[in-house]
Amino acid sequence: MSVMEWPHHLLSLEDWIDLLETPEYRAPVVPPPASRQPADLLARRAAAGRLQRVEYAEAGIDHYWIVDLDPPVSLVRYRLIDEDYEDFGEQSGHAELEFEGAPLKFDLNALTPDAPRS
Repeated sequence: MSVMEWPHHLLSLEDWIDLLETPEYRAPVVPPPASRQPADLLARRAAAGRLQRVEYAEAGIDHYWIVDLDPPVSLVRYRLIDEDYEDFGEQSGHAELEFEGAPLKFDLNALTPDAPRS
C-alpha cells in the first residue's frame, strides 16, 4: 500500500474532515506485540505515579494516599517529609489511622463494586 505524503500546510476544518475520507492519507495501524503491552502499561503507570508525587510535593500536599482496589483492597499512606514522600504503612480490610489528631476508620472492602450493601 502506498501512502501519499502528509500535507505539510495548515488545514482548514473542511480539509481535516476530508482527510478521514481520503484513502491516499490512510495508513494501517499495527498494534504493538501483545508481549510488550503489559510492560509498557506498567512502566507508564509507574512513571505517572512518580510524576504525580513530584507535583504533589511541589504543591506542598502533606498527605498522599494510594488505594488499590485489586483484592485484597489496600491503602498505602505517604507523608511529605523534607520535600519527599515517606511510606507510612499499608493497611487492608478495616483501616484505622489518625489524621491531624482525628481517628479515622475505613472499611476498604466496601469500596469495591462486589461489596455487600446494607
